[in-house]
Amino acid sequence: MIFTKIIFSDFDNTMFEHSSPDDTAKNLTAIKRWREAGNLFVITTGRGEESLRAIMPNYEEYADYCVLCDGNMINYPSGTLYNISSFGEELAKKLNDTFANCNFAHGRAMICFEPGSEKSRVTADTCKVRLWFTSALDCTMSERILMERFGDELEFLTYYYASFNDDIRLDWIEPTMFHIIEVTKRGINKSAGIRELLSRLGIHNPNRIITIGDGKNDIGMVEDFNGYAVGHAAPELYERVPEDKIVRHLHELIAKKLSP
Repeated sequence: MIFTKIIFSDFDNTMFEHSSPDDTAKNLTAIKRWREAGNLFVITTGRGEESLRAIMPNYEEYADYCVLCDGNMINYPSGTLYNISSFGEELAKKLNDTFANCNFAHGRAMICFEPGSEKSRVTADTCKVRLWFTSALDCTMSERILMERFGDELEFLTYYYASFNDDIRLDWIEPTMFHIIEVTKRGINKSAGIRELLSRLGIHNPNRIITIGDGKNDIGMVEDFNGYAVGHAAPELYERVPEDKIVRHLHELIAKKLSP
């Protein structure tokens, strides 16, 4: 494969800046320049394909590939979705039984990501689950239960008071649900998804790889692959990145990398 460098970029608040349409537009313009210069650009997100398209219907115009569902899935230019790891029947049943037996005083909803679809129930093909809660207490209780019962099989990332909730497009998600637990199989994360794609593309030179993100789920890839953080990054990520690897926006990183 002939190319110069490859950027793996988080989507929400890195590539797509929800609070700054102007910077989002600058990011998209910069991405086009980056690719026109012979480089590759990969959206690397916790979202599934449907969720990504709901926010950005034309995302394929800017990405050569996508690493989706926190590393669980790869979307190729042909539109083919490759599922790296699914839960399987036994784990799916255990999760559904656990959720059915939990009492939630203030409401809970669930999105189960599969290749080409997002459902409200875990199946064997599910590769990631996102739990939404109205109550922070319910969220904490659920995290504790999941850790106790699935700590050896699953990984969890919890976000309290998420800054936005665009999944209200799904009729079982309430607009008051702002506390989130992301559930993936142990060992599957953005870094694992990046490694899988690099292997499939035959890319082995670490000097060609750049990552950038803003959230807790970006820590691994930023630490593993020449990573940068945007200036408004979550404290958990920000404190792990050297000062010279912090940029205010994606478009500033691209300008820096395109400079002679």
